[in-house]
Amino acid sequence: MDSLDSIKALIDPKTYKILKLFLDNKDELFNLNIISSKARVPIASTFRIVNKILRLNFISIVKIGKTKLYKLNKNSTIKGDKI
Repeated sequence: MDSLDSIKALIDPKTYKILKLFLDNKDELFNLNIISSKARVPIASTFRIVNKILRLNFISIVKIGKTKLYKLNKNSTIKGDKI
């Protein structure tokens, strides 16, 4: 088992899919529906996971009017290129 498989084993599969989506699309903005459909995670789970990832500062929120868009946070918290 390599290190990538070890990391996958530690993280919930739904959380992994959402994190991978952000890491694979570093400069893109996503709303909850797009995250849910691209990661193939139910919208309620997506909402919960995105809020958890927001609290950990892996992603940031951009508000445009009433719309909330999410993007990968480019700070020192994100060290690796891939999960």
